[in-house]
Amino acid sequence: QIFHGWAQVQKTADFSYLKQIDDGLNRIGGAKIELSLFNAVAADAYFQCRHINAIEWIEKAHRQCMKSGERFFLAEILRMKANILSEFNRADETQTAKLRQTALKIAQDQNASLFIERIERDLLADQPQNNPIPAALPQNLHSRNGRQDD
Repeated sequence: QIFHGWAQVQKTADFSYLKQIDDGLNRIGGAKIELSLFNAVAADAYFQCRHINAIEWIEKAHRQCMKSGERFFLAEILRMKANILSEFNRADETQTAKLRQTALKIAQDQNASLFIERIERDLLADQPQNNPIPAALPQNLHSRNGRQDD
């Protein structure tokens, strides 16, 4: 139910599917199971609908990771948190850059190539078009395995 609602939001950005996600999360919560992944999925769906509750869900996902020690999805949660807080003007550029740098380090430590690419894409998008890549960013942002990224 959670993932079906999320998939529908991805296709349609229809607010009505947020209730389906909430209902699924409430059922899981009643079973005393809280996984950061499910909270992150809810955050992403709310964010797709540009709903302010995305902040609440991503904060909950982050807190759950910190409480449980779970790190499976932490890099993506931090990347999403940076995007969500930035979108709703709840963090400045320095705060979002720090979240993304932390996410990148975690993803690199995990060898999570998909998360690395997503984070690097966000880091590049944050750079002004006429400025070179700052030294603090990894040098391979523009090319990976010898090919030029678009």
